[in-house]
Amino acid sequence: MKKIRYLLFGYQIIHGEIAEKPSEKGLVEELYQRYLQGCSLKQLALYAGQKGIPYRENSQGWNKNMVTRILEDERYWNGKQYPPIISKELADKAVQLKRSKAAPY
Repeated sequence: MKKIRYLLFGYQIIHGEIAEKPSEKGLVEELYQRYLQGCSLKQLALYAGQKGIPYRENSQGWNKNMVTRILEDERYWNGKQYPPIISKELADKAVQLKRSKAAPY
């Protein structure tokens, strides 16, 4: 049975506090960097799956929706609820690129 993910990917609870999970944090950073280098969401999902870090327990597969959730979630950089993993500048570039790809011609 799949477990629902209660924390954002890239975080864990240590001594009652939300903290970065190093292995997942690295993958989040790589997804942002690779997206800005021109990788598609499908390519990012394949890359994440090859890294062997599951998005949730009992599941090895990644899909475009999982990657999109990570790229669009401002909690990765706003620092309100979670410690920031991504810089605001990097996040702005990724959000701007995503919007430009979604805009009609």
